[in-house]
Amino acid sequence: MPDSDNGQELSFWGHVDELRRMLWHSIVALIVATIGTFFFARIFIAFLLIPFEKAGQGELVYLAPMEGFVTQLKVAFLAGLIISMPYLLFEAWKFIAPGLYKKERRMVFLALALTTVSFYLGAYFGYRVLPFATSFFLSFGGGMINSTWSFAHYLDYVIRIILAFGLVFELPLVIALLAILGLVGPGGLRKFRRHAYVVVFVVASIITPPDVITQVVLAVPLILLYELSIGIAVLITRRREAREAGAH
Repeated sequence: MPDSDNGQELSFWGHVDELRRMLWHSIVALIVATIGTFFFARIFIAFLLIPFEKAGQGELVYLAPMEGFVTQLKVAFLAGLIISMPYLLFEAWKFIAPGLYKKERRMVFLALALTTVSFYLGAYFGYRVLPFATSFFLSFGGGMINSTWSFAHYLDYVIRIILAFGLVFELPLVIALLAILGLVGPGGLRKFRRHAYVVVFVVASIITPPDVITQVVLAVPLILLYELSIGIAVLITRRREAREAGAH
């Protein structure tokens, strides 16, 4: 990979060493963050329990001897991943930056920053949706049927919702990058709108729990994000065409 600023080029093994360094630093950072958050996992667990408490009914229980420890470890890993994500992306940035020109470096750095912000916004949106979805599912209990859930299953449900919304909020950024590279345009996005909607519901059914309500809750903002992506592609295409017209 050549350094576009000084013309230096690393050998194959130089790239391997750099990749190994990046992976090692990233793994160590994730492990340290996970260990650090493990001792405060009960605080994060209390935070994840708020949507369940807002529903006002039902209870959570441990159904296996090691379930408490495993769930606390899982929460610590999730918190460690979220906390260390900016550093992990920075390590990725340092690995690819030497092969980019100065202008490209700024664009990639901005893209990574926006990726982080978009993920956090999506995760927060998913967390805000949880009380409504949880209340809906708990409503099926009552009478002779008690709503008693395994906390491990509840935690898996919460993690899937949060991560799913965090990932789908990356859609406008992905479309913007593809539009900048000239790989997609507003015309193509509009042409395949119906197909995209079908894909949206298929994706929503895969990455969310198997129920229609949660799938629709995820699919609606994803459709809105797709429409936003079309608008972003329009702006990017117009700016590129204006630059090309000015060059001639």
